[in-house]
Amino acid sequence: VVYDITEQAFGQKVESVLVNLLRQSDEFIQELSLVAVIDDEVVGHCMMTRLTIDNDTNYLVLAPVSVHPDYQGKSIGGQLIKKSIEIARTMKFDGISVLGHAKYYPKFGFVKASEYNITCPYEVPDESFMFLAFSDHIKEGEVVYSSAFSEV
Repeated sequence: VVYDITEQAFGQKVESVLVNLLRQSDEFIQELSLVAVIDDEVVGHCMMTRLTIDNDTNYLVLAPVSVHPDYQGKSIGGQLIKKSIEIARTMKFDGISVLGHAKYYPKFGFVKASEYNITCPYEVPDESFMFLAFSDHIKEGEVVYSSAFSEV
């Protein structure tokens, strides 16, 4: 079900394949893979997986966030993001990175990752690579994603 919703949300299979690969990876955290359900139907999904910065694995990446096209624009993705951030905070992670829309993610507390001297391994605009810190002791350096990200 999540595979289909992700494919419909993005209009391609890449993100759906990524979700499946991440679920099989060592970086997968079951408690941070959430679904939104309306009338007994799954309409959205978001997940966070472990991320490494300077050999420290106490970080997360938020990706992907998917909402079925019929339910987009109804704050479902935002609710999934808020809930996953809340869970991640209680699990004592140091922070979360996200690669996404520069005008959307700041409303959840994300700022440019460059403010923490955190860099992305991909060529992306500075304002699109963001970070949400939960700790005062954030490592600096390039993030290392699960190998699943390079398999798609």
